[in-house]
Amino acid sequence: MVIMLVIGIIVSFLTGGQDAANINPVFFTPIVRKYIEKRRQKSCSMQSALRSLLQQDLARWQKENTTATGLL
Repeated sequence: MVIMLVIGIIVSFLTGGQDAANINPVFFTPIVRKYIEKRRQKSCSMQSALRSLLQQDLARWQKENTTATGLL
């Protein structure tokens, strides 16, 4: 059992594992399920924060470019 566990960990490390957003927590024990759900929430909040920053940068860039184009 230990050999199987070690080989599984090595293969998961080499292949990159799974993204927490793609894992269905129903298939895990409650302790592991809580960990997966926390990682999923953290990942989603980071993605939404990044999306917000990108939208702000895009809006600022568009404003600067329309102002610069108007001067030409």
